[in-house]
Amino acid sequence: MMDAAETEQTEREKKGAVPVPSAIVPHLDECALLFDIDGTLIDLAPTPTAIHVPPELPLMLQELLRRTSGALALVSGRTIGDIDAIMAPVKLPAVGGHGAEMRLLSTGKVQAAEVLPMDAHLKKRFAAIAEFNSGILIEDKGYSMALHYRLAPEAERYVYDSVAAIRADWP
Repeated sequence: MMDAAETEQTEREKKGAVPVPSAIVPHLDECALLFDIDGTLIDLAPTPTAIHVPPELPLMLQELLRRTSGALALVSGRTIGDIDAIMAPVKLPAVGGHGAEMRLLSTGKVQAAEVLPMDAHLKKRFAAIAEFNSGILIEDKGYSMALHYRLAPEAERYVYDSVAAIRADWP
């Protein structure tokens, strides 16, 4: 006969949850957990908007936040607004925009770094890379740009070589 903890563990495993080693569980209040979103918590998708968020994920993260006494944050190149939309209705501490903004408490305000906008000429050069293939998507974040080529995997070398050539021109 299983005790309550074993029954709960079995139910989590049935739902596809990864079991946490019992040696770690009593020490979660001594840990800080930083989770990358894209490609770690959530599988990569052909486009940034095509991701699938497992419905149980936000509540699991909220429970981990509680069990770590608030020492949990999501980290992403996405904005904190995007992170909140992905994890809705749960709000968590987060680092967005590759560090350009932070929210240290789930109930706190977003603190944005004073980041200058990316040089307009440089933006044009990066945007020109997408003209090579319609599967290359540009995401203008103001202070940076992202080039997504998952829809055009054959363009990977072109994207890397083009970015390297632009980088070589800038200090």
